Amino acid sequence: MKSRVKKFNALLQLLIVSILLLSLISGCGQGAQTSSQPSQPPSSPPQQEIALPSVDPAESTPPTSTPSAPEPTPSLTPPSTPALPSSGTPPIPPLSTAEKFSLFAITLAYNINDGLMGPEMSHALNDLRSGWSILRSNTKAVQELLSSLQRIFDSRVELVKGARFSLDREIAGYFTWNVIEPEKGSYDWRLTDLVAQYARKSQIKISAVIQPFASWDQKSAIPSPSCRALDFAWYDYKAGPPNDWSAYQKFLEATVERYKDVVFAWEIGNEYDGQCGGFQDNPEGYLQLLKTSYETIKRIDPEAMVLNGGALEFSDSSIRNFWTKFFQLGGGNYLDAFNLHYNMERNGAKSDPSTFLELLNFYNTLIKNQGLAKPLWITEFGTYSGTPSPPPLPSGGGPLPTFPSQSQEFQAAWYFRYSILAFANNAEKIFIDLIGSDDNNVTGAAMYNLQNQSRLFLKTLQAISVKLQGFSKVERIADGQYRFTVGERVIYALWEGSLPPSIGGQVKVTNLKGEEKLTDAQAIRFSAQDPVLVEI
Repeated sequence: MKSRVKKFNALLQLLIVSILLLSLISGCGQGAQTSSQPSQPPSSPPQQEIALPSVDPAESTPPTSTPSAPEPTPSLTPPSTPALPSSGTPPIPPLSTAEKFSLFAITLAYNINDGLMGPEMSHALNDLRSGWSILRSNTKAVQELLSSLQRIFDSRVELVKGARFSLDREIAGYFTWNVIEPEKGSYDWRLTDLVAQYARKSQIKISAVIQPFASWDQKSAIPSPSCRALDFAWYDYKAGPPNDWSAYQKFLEATVERYKDVVFAWEIGNEYDGQCGGFQDNPEGYLQLLKTSYETIKRIDPEAMVLNGGALEFSDSSIRNFWTKFFQLGGGNYLDAFNLHYNMERNGAKSDPSTFLELLNFYNTLIKNQGLAKPLWITEFGTYSGTPSPPPLPSGGGPLPTFPSQSQEFQAAWYFRYSILAFANNAEKIFIDLIGSDDNNVTGAAMYNLQNQSRLFLKTLQAISVKLQGFSKVERIADGQYRFTVGERVIYALWEGSLPPSIGGQVKVTNLKGEEKLTDAQAIRFSAQDPVLVEI
């Protein structure tokens, strides 16, 4: 009997202990659930904080929810401060192989100049037109700019996600030496932190354009009266090779270290082969800049891509001569892809693509002649839809240009044909503007209008990206007919001639709207204005 009582008492104690343990576990679970919600301001003075070991943000688990309140405007921080994701924003994982080879990318999703538009920002805009140094001296105007950018960018996040491309190219302001280091040894990360913050929110990477000009380093540079575009104001219109190379390297080291989690590619300059780039007719000087930049960046982030500043179109022989000499000097060894622009059809699409093909062939030949294998990135590209308004009357007089009306269907067909031609001629990536107004020949080439409505061609590009991403081989069958090998699949891009005899039976056909249907091959119809993708 006593033995039974002892056993009963032991079981009873075990049961009590189990109940207590279950109660404690339940309480811990409730606490964890509460902590995942947005924190509220304490109603009483907070308790003393306990120092915790630091955690690498790349290893932290993304939160299950994000704070509903807007994130604070970036503040002035020293260069030694690490670039960490903002509160509630998980770090961006490395790009997957598929994302790295995504065929399309975005330009100017978070354009710094957009923050200066509107009557309430006219005083800040006028200050910037006199140069960043003038605007920066106006503390109130800079704060208003930061607030304006946040308001605009909050509405851009969903557009960027909706585009479904993983890279954004930012040109003006952010990665400019004059903006980040306005005085030698004094760093101001506010604007660049802001664009990095929104890239993280959008879960995209940045292709950052380094502008290697600081006003204090370019004291002897004389601004050109013909180079007064707003993009140049961020470095006070003073452009030329760095004078203090050691200081430039330190700036670049600090910048790459701070943003290497969010920047996938670094473009060294933008159109430096032209009149306003600081290196016109000076390929030797530009090679020194690129080589120094390449070696500095790779030392800190070996996986980062480094590109030349985007090459201008051929307005005269000077552009050809610049890049011919650049490659002859060995410049191709200091870039991972060759960066070029094609804006010649923003004034209206041409009836044939010969000018575009000539441009691609020229750079591919330069690369091949040096025994190199480098892809092309086309970082400015497009044509508009609608009927753009004429620009202001030229200061020198002369007739105003007129722009023909181009429908969204016409525009989408152009993007289809020219994109396929680019990918068939060694292009790895094409960048398209994110957002722009309908009444302008430049901004009308963007994915979205100012009402956040997508233009038809976005569906066209998304379909091409889904179908052709990761292709291993492309063959030209005839004019307007190309065959892509994508894994085990074969996909044709067609807009001229008759149906290739190799296409037969039931096939998948995708049109400009991204609509796919299964149909008999003999029922396929296509033309320059109605191109198709055919998967067999």
